[in-house]
Amino acid sequence: MNQKGFILPSGLTLYAAIGAAVAIAGLSMAVWVQTSRLSAAQTRYNSFVENVRVKGEQAEKDKVSRETKDRLNKEKVDADYLKDIAARDATISRLRAQRSGSSFVPPASPTARSPEKACFGRAELERAIFELDAEVYGIVKEGDDSRIGLDTAKKWASHLR
Repeated sequence: MNQKGFILPSGLTLYAAIGAAVAIAGLSMAVWVQTSRLSAAQTRYNSFVENVRVKGEQAEKDKVSRETKDRLNKEKVDADYLKDIAARDATISRLRAQRSGSSFVPPASPTARSPEKACFGRAELERAIFELDAEVYGIVKEGDDSRIGLDTAKKWASHLR
């Protein structure tokens, strides 16, 4: 037999060929869909990475700016603290200097019959009152240092808001 032309497969071979063609077309369609999904995912990922990079750079700039502002604020508040401590110490020194010229123990009353016969030793009482005054000054200074420190911390914290 001498036949020319295209020979169509018959029977089972025809169905196998159609099935293979449908499978190849389906797989080709699946590859095309997955490729487009991959491309879209890569685009979203690249966009996300760029967005994170931009936000990170902005956050770094904000951090540097905030740190500079906080450092300047701290320096100002520290200077105010030292100025307040110095003013308090100057006031205390001035008050102590005013009082240093006089005695802790008041002079004897001019109407007293015999000031020498008082029931205390004037010099010893003077020394005891001076020591008490020095101890009280130390306690008051410690409390006042804490108060000034707290006021300074409040002032510094109010600038953080």
